[in-house]
Amino acid sequence: MAARGDSDTIIGYNYIYKNYADGSVYEGNWKDGKRYGEGKYTYANGSVYEGDWKDDKMHGEGKITSADGDVYEGELKNDKAHGEGKLTFANGEVYEGNWKDDKMHGEGK
Repeated sequence: MAARGDSDTIIGYNYIYKNYADGSVYEGNWKDGKRYGEGKYTYANGSVYEGDWKDDKMHGEGKITSADGDVYEGELKNDKAHGEGKLTFANGEVYEGNWKDDKMHGEGK
């Protein structure tokens, strides 16, 4: 694992720890100047995404924990919940089912 502030080449990918001007931080794989593969992005507001990236977008399997305590775990496509996923609200309520373009889609439980 690379030290903070450093980047190392690992099997054709770069591992990077990157601070953004807005206070957010990305730690994970990097390819051709973009987030790619597995990584963790901590937003300036305290929300966190951990999971798969493709072409600088959340894409694949991941977990989003919002600053207010809601947690989404499941599939993402182009930065949006898309496919099978589970959203646990901060108040304990749960929606589990299909998602399309960041919206609950079809029947869920």
